[in-house]
Amino acid sequence: MSKQQEKQFLAALEQQFTQHYSNRLSEANNSIQENSRCLAELAAKISVIEALLLEEREIKVTDDIQLLASTLHLDAENFAPNENLLDLEFHNGKAFHWTGENPRIDFPLLISREDEKSVTISIVAVVKSEYIQQLSIFADGMPLKFVAKDEEGVIKLVATLPAELGKKTATMLSVLLPDTASPAELGTSTDTRKMGIAIQSISVGKAVKKRFKFGK
Repeated sequence: MSKQQEKQFLAALEQQFTQHYSNRLSEANNSIQENSRCLAELAAKISVIEALLLEEREIKVTDDIQLLASTLHLDAENFAPNENLLDLEFHNGKAFHWTGENPRIDFPLLISREDEKSVTISIVAVVKSEYIQQLSIFADGMPLKFVAKDEEGVIKLVATLPAELGKKTATMLSVLLPDTASPAELGTSTDTRKMGIAIQSISVGKAVKKRFKFGK
């Protein structure tokens, strides 16, 4: 892997492991037993991670220690640290991050690309409503087609992620806005922070076969 790929890979591991294992432990009937299982899995995965970073290509990844997930769900609490995400906020019990001054926000995802996927980005607020029609979504720099829909006040951007057979590194999901603005500039509040969209979650699952209305 290149240094940039390593950085993306490790950032994706951090956010996905944090959410996966915290969810398992919180739902476990026997937390001590589940904690032991999680530690054993992590030990196996760490050996694979070390081998990959050292480019020991003879390493064999078994079904028990796969690093690339077939599906994925990340809540705002588990996004990897990102200088262009503002502090975590809550509204009606839901957590979200505003994107910051940079119109581009990147999310490294450790997702299998052996088949086509559907990516859903859930947005709870937009600093300017027209940004939803004007933004673009990319995967590793390639533009994705998407559709935006409103579901009970949550805007969902649903994009198709094409297959890329043999890909073993993180996929960089990027959202590019036309601009950013502060609520103070727009006269909607006294908040002077430059921002774009408030993201609640990112999910990747089976491809949704629908006709897309717009997207770059």
